[in-house]
Amino acid sequence: MAKRILTNEYTYILISGLVLLLLIQASEGGLPVWLQIIRAILGLGFVLFIPGYCLQAFAFPSRSEVDGKERLAISFGLSLAGIPALAMVLDYLPWRITLWSVSFGIFCIIFLFSILGLIRRSRLPEAERYLPLEGLQPADGWRSLQPGYRIVYILIAVVLVIVSSTAISIITSIKPAQRMTEFYLLTSEGQAENYPRETQIGQAINVKVGISNLEGEPARYRVEILDGLGLVGQAGPVSLEDGATRELPVSFSLVQSGDYVEVTFLLFRDQHSEPYRTLHLILSVKPKS
Repeated sequence: MAKRILTNEYTYILISGLVLLLLIQASEGGLPVWLQIIRAILGLGFVLFIPGYCLQAFAFPSRSEVDGKERLAISFGLSLAGIPALAMVLDYLPWRITLWSVSFGIFCIIFLFSILGLIRRSRLPEAERYLPLEGLQPADGWRSLQPGYRIVYILIAVVLVIVSSTAISIITSIKPAQRMTEFYLLTSEGQAENYPRETQIGQAINVKVGISNLEGEPARYRVEILDGLGLVGQAGPVSLEDGATRELPVSFSLVQSGDYVEVTFLLFRDQHSEPYRTLHLILSVKPKS
């Protein structure tokens, strides 16, 4: 029984996944550089390889169906194809695309197809089961490869090294002192899509402006809304603690018609007279009927 557990690749996927989750949780309080590097390497594996591996292991539980070289290529291909699809699904869900929602989605895929793969594998005779870690001899496997496959594997390894090195350099070069304020526009329902595009003179337009204070200190904000003729609306002032976010409903109406009337949202911080952030919305304004 112990030998089966040790030669089952899902054991190591589970352990690696738990370590990655712990590192993601711990990173909220700051991690030493060497732990950030481990998290980056594990994260790349769980994005670029592991989901696709679990999918192909479920689809081909028998060792005679697909050889190791094809399994490796399928694993990378399915992973690269699956992550954008997951992002599209999350974008339509209430959780949106965040580190934890993407991590949870990936682990759900891995967990589901790991269980299904184990079930399919257990229904096969032991001699037919695909067990990649049983009797693993990497040197013999490398010598048996055709030159073309060796080149492909070397190229994949080079790409992974470059991606890993880039991720590590980004992580180690990030400075905690970097500060900013996020300023964004939403519809009145709180969606970042289907903004109003047509209106008529004097008709009220309702939207929301979002402000996230990431400055490392409390800040006070106000918003002015202008068209080509002058001020048409405003919001605030509002005081936000560091890390706080507010979405302010604003209403305005326009007094000039045209096919391309530009509305400008200006964010002012503290007592500064110059805008700190700027957003633009283009509207088609019809004459009042």
